[in-house]
Amino acid sequence: MKNLNPILLPPVVALGMLASGSTAFASEGIYAGAGMVHSGFVLDEGESTLERDQSKTSGGVYAGYKKSVLESGLFVSGEVFFNNTSHSKAYDNGDTVNVENQYGVKAMIGHEWGWGGSLYGTLGVAQYDYNIQLGDRTAGESRFGHIYGVGFDYQFNQSLSSHLELTVSGDEIDLNDEQAIDSGLVVVRWGVSYHF
Repeated sequence: MKNLNPILLPPVVALGMLASGSTAFASEGIYAGAGMVHSGFVLDEGESTLERDQSKTSGGVYAGYKKSVLESGLFVSGEVFFNNTSHSKAYDNGDTVNVENQYGVKAMIGHEWGWGGSLYGTLGVAQYDYNIQLGDRTAGESRFGHIYGVGFDYQFNQSLSSHLELTVSGDEIDLNDEQAIDSGLVVVRWGVSYHF
């Protein structure tokens, strides 16, 4: 094992725990964490506007409370979060797209298996804040809107877990006299949580 690349150590340990048939650790209660966030903003093509999409990788923080509902493995969680999704882009033809940070609250419901893994769905509200200029047409929004998504979590021990989560939010944009076009913010978060 002394020649093992340190980057490979967490996956090897996780696989070893799975192979040994380890049981899940208690994960109820308060948790907090930080993660890597990859976000992408997409603006569909309109009658006289081009499709625009852009993405960035940054970070985020969150805190929540998890509670088991049934002995069968069902659980619910509530969470507050902040994702650094702000980015701006200017295109050669003068179009600009500005997206601000995302923050909000969400609830999760899922199932946890005896080996420590869980799968869950999430629904919540988050700040959806953007400002765009496409040619001579402008639009912007700053409001709370719904988000939804799915995630997978693995509990390494009583204090530490990691998850991979995908959430989506969106809006219809009216560009002056043009037919409304859709916009969307997609966020993928890989986080590490500490359970108190």
